[in-house]
Amino acid sequence: MKIYYSKDKIEYQFPAIALGNFDGVHLGHQRVIENAKNNGKSFGVLLFRQHSEKNIKVITSFEEKIRILTDIGVDFIYVVDFDDNFKNMSLQEFAEFLYNIGIEVVSVGYDYRCAKGASADVYDLSAELNKYNIKTVIADEVIKDDVVVKSTYIRDLIKCGEVDKANILMTRPLRLSGEVTEGLKNGRKLGFPTANIDVGNIQLLPGDGVYCAISYIGDDTYPAMVNIGKNPTFDADKRTVEAHIIGYDGVLYGENVKIDIFERIRGEIKFNSMDELSKQIKHDREYLISWREKLQCI
Repeated sequence: MKIYYSKDKIEYQFPAIALGNFDGVHLGHQRVIENAKNNGKSFGVLLFRQHSEKNIKVITSFEEKIRILTDIGVDFIYVVDFDDNFKNMSLQEFAEFLYNIGIEVVSVGYDYRCAKGASADVYDLSAELNKYNIKTVIADEVIKDDVVVKSTYIRDLIKCGEVDKANILMTRPLRLSGEVTEGLKNGRKLGFPTANIDVGNIQLLPGDGVYCAISYIGDDTYPAMVNIGKNPTFDADKRTVEAHIIGYDGVLYGENVKIDIFERIRGEIKFNSMDELSKQIKHDREYLISWREKLQCI
């Protein structure tokens, strides 16, 4: 797989490219990518470093998208900065850009929009690309369980804590990653040490609560109980991501940890005492271990 930047000319033969934000790389996105694969001798994805919508919390980071697309097996990724020059392109300029980098086929979803102010729909784009003898393939909507699969819907599921449903639509678990930083060590005082993970300020987080997860440290995996929220029992005011990693007792400060979130155990609760909290954490841990055993049997 090759990564291109800026105005690089694509060297692959008869390349097809998939266009979109690809936040979540869900079933709908996968159909667009599959259409690119089926209509070119080589295929890839145009990928923005930043989401085209300003100040939006993202489901998948830029780095995570590259990992997923590599796993899918794309031949190339064409990286573009969604800066003022790019977002203010006219439709003609955008079509000319695709022509100049060597594109033969463009694959888009039914609701794709482009050009300055998202002024052009897929039919406008198709008509303009036709002037350059570039073929346009338009993917229909993907419906799962009577719902159209879209990033906005998946984002809402995640914010409500329904990560298990979101994962089905993405065909993979939601991944959080970040550097482990030093926290208040409240979990350690209760006998359940946690890694405080700084996921940055653009990552969309699941709704507050405790989740079943799998953590990746080096080449090893460990079940993890992840708490997302403000720790109301301790009257904290900052939303954090804390992972109690079972089976790992090393020091993780400064290390980058990846965590796949699978399902919510419970919502966040303000307990009346440390003893109540400790008892609940024990129940949560037992649930996690049981969940992990079931997962290994699948």
